[in-house]
Amino acid sequence: QQPDVLGLQLDLATATALSGDMDNCIAICQAALQNASSSALAHERAEVHLQLGLAQMQRGDIEPAIAALLAAVKLDNYYAAAAKQLVHVLISAGRPSDARRLSGELGITALPDGEALQILANSET
Repeated sequence: QQPDVLGLQLDLATATALSGDMDNCIAICQAALQNASSSALAHERAEVHLQLGLAQMQRGDIEPAIAALLAAVKLDNYYAAAAKQLVHVLISAGRPSDARRLSGELGITALPDGEALQILANSET
């Protein structure tokens, strides 16, 4: 049985991000996604996209972060962490209408305790 290479790369990317090295974290995530086997689970790929989006947000690369988080949610529409971050980054980028629209389209308003709805409601005030 082959090792979970994508999982190992995600662990490395996470540790790299925790050390504050967002450039290397992004490079690791991009390489992991490029080399991911076709048998890699959608949720595993979604986790890598989430880490990529978080690192891009930290670096101030808002549009690439939105793209990565959107990819994570599309791969696994039950991935609440990615959905929450997507809503947050859209709102922080001054795009609450996009956050609202995507929430409806992707069904990410159903976060635990209506969290996405609360985030959107707070963005309107």
